[in-house]
Amino acid sequence: MARDYTVIRVGTDSSSRGIFMSRWMWRCWQALLDDPRLAGFAHLITIVQGPWMEKNGGGAQDSAGYHDRGGCIDIRTWNLTAAQITLFILVASEYGFQFWRRDARHNMDPHAHCVFGSDRALTAGASQQVADLLANPRRNGLASGGPDYEKRYTPIRLAPLPGLLKKDYLMTSAAEKKLDAVLEKVDTLTNRLGNLTDAEKRRYQDDRERQTKRYQNLVAKIGGLADQLEGDARAAVLRVLAEEPDVTGADNPAKEA
Repeated sequence: MARDYTVIRVGTDSSSRGIFMSRWMWRCWQALLDDPRLAGFAHLITIVQGPWMEKNGGGAQDSAGYHDRGGCIDIRTWNLTAAQITLFILVASEYGFQFWRRDARHNMDPHAHCVFGSDRALTAGASQQVADLLANPRRNGLASGGPDYEKRYTPIRLAPLPGLLKKDYLMTSAAEKKLDAVLEKVDTLTNRLGNLTDAEKRRYQDDRERQTKRYQNLVAKIGGLADQLEGDARAAVLRVLAEEPDVTGADNPAKEA
């Protein structure tokens, strides 16, 4: 399966900072949130700090730089039940997202921290978390190396289990060929417009001016008819003219009403 590690902005976190991910990580994250097991609360999953925080000037001080480059996500937990968090962490682990709850036990504000091991350009700290996961799967992801307290899929996954990701049509050769064909047509049209002769441009401008004058004359005639009407009929005609967005200024008889 092809993996695109191009980093793009995918949204805004809970502190109004940009969320940046590689296309690969974003694709897996979207697939995770679409998992039917999370259908009842996936909409509550809120990113409080994403990866590539260096693009926002750096991550939270307590994060020790882990989020400055690829692979790490923090999500909000106060809006989820303990059961929902447990299920989310278990399902996420099948997609390669390895989460741990962090809270007052760790002298941190409540959240869940994740490392996505198949991303690229991880910081040294995030890379060490991945190495520790593989060497000691049942640890807490902290320097203390304490026991893991989460339910997760084992053996540890750094990428989604086979079959969890739907085929990405945009990554197929057929889609690429169709896109190339569309882009070629757009280029051809652009070139044609750019290659109009001066005479063709003048004809186009003259025709546009003629149509504008015809339009103005028609509006003036309708305005003249309105002057011959009274009461509700006159008001109705003027109201129609007033609602016409291309009739402005002195050309709009309704302005005189």
